[in-house]
Amino acid sequence: MELKRILARDARTAHDKAIALYGRDALVISSSQVNGQTELIVAADIPIERSDLLGSPKAQDIRLHGAESASAQRAAPMPFKTFEDAMQDTLSGRIEPELVVPPVSAQEFSPDQQQLRGKEIVDLVRQEIQMLRQEFQRTQQLQAWQTQLGLPPGMQALAQAMQDTGVPARLRALLADALRNCENPTQGVGLIRDTLVSNLPAAQTAPDWRGVHALCGPSGVGKSLMCARLARQTAQTLHSERVALVSFSDTRAGAWSQLQMLATQAGVDAYRAKDMATLELLLEELKDHDSIIIDTPGLDFTSHAQALAQDLGDIHVHAVLHADASGSLLQRLDKVPANTWSSLILTKLDESTQAWPLLQRLTDPHPLPISWVGHGDKLSSKANAFDPAELVELALVPLQDNLAPATTPDALFALSKANHKVWYG
Repeated sequence: MELKRILARDARTAHDKAIALYGRDALVISSSQVNGQTELIVAADIPIERSDLLGSPKAQDIRLHGAESASAQRAAPMPFKTFEDAMQDTLSGRIEPELVVPPVSAQEFSPDQQQLRGKEIVDLVRQEIQMLRQEFQRTQQLQAWQTQLGLPPGMQALAQAMQDTGVPARLRALLADALRNCENPTQGVGLIRDTLVSNLPAAQTAPDWRGVHALCGPSGVGKSLMCARLARQTAQTLHSERVALVSFSDTRAGAWSQLQMLATQAGVDAYRAKDMATLELLLEELKDHDSIIIDTPGLDFTSHAQALAQDLGDIHVHAVLHADASGSLLQRLDKVPANTWSSLILTKLDESTQAWPLLQRLTDPHPLPISWVGHGDKLSSKANAFDPAELVELALVPLQDNLAPATTPDALFALSKANHKVWYG
């Protein structure tokens, strides 16, 4: 996917030229006037030859890194003298060091990876636009339906607050009929809370992390931190020398250094595999470990998830998303075979402000089970088992904030006048 610039005397000529050059699938990024001419910036698919990213399975490609090595010790100042002393103090409960996440430098990709990344971004934009169009259509249909329902003025305020907060139209349609029987917004919010909690997957006991586990998700959701957090918690239950972190095929600048630092702070060993063949050799070398947690790249994460599930038989692949994931991002999980995912892991739950797309997906048939949720950006913060009530409460906060100004007596009187014809027929 490449960005191309087109100049023409008017907008119609520029669009015709873009279609003639790059086809009807070309995506218009921007349109502006330059020196009396129309300038279009379009994103177009340019055929390229993809290089084979898989190398030969050479044993020397396996880079082992003990967390107590000198290079890891130099990565950042440590709050204790040696790794062995730190482990003894931590296991005995004498200290609980404040663990922080090291900063990661800017990403750097090869030309082929830049092409793939650009195509992934444009495809995601297209999916978002398509979902927005569908959402607009559902909203128009739902508004007409709500008008026919004849909701009281107070409940009209709640319906409007749900729309302003970004509650998906399909989820609002499920709740609208029940809201008709409510007398005030407070009762309506309570009904929404009870309905959502009862329809979400039940809270589960945190799973056992013995075996091989891979975490797959888009860039920026906190996979590396979650990998280290789970490795640290597992090491506290099992022996730390039998827990390993693995960086798989991540070519970002600083990604390997970050995982080394996280492994050092978690008290486990870190390993690196550049490709699938090397990963298979590495897993064979680590077969005596009780728990192996694999950190994967964010670029084209669904393809990596399928490849890991197909090529490595005995592995658990977990999807990692933040709680504010968009509807199109959630749909990407459904485009891979159903048996690929073992569970869904949520990150940045305490930062969530728009969890409604996730709630809608979880109320659909056959939701992906949620195994862990993460809070904060510190390694010392524990990953916890999923609690549906917590997710619902976080989603209701902006709804209640949006509803508060509309439920004053003056606002209700003005809303009552505006809905006079609807309310009295």
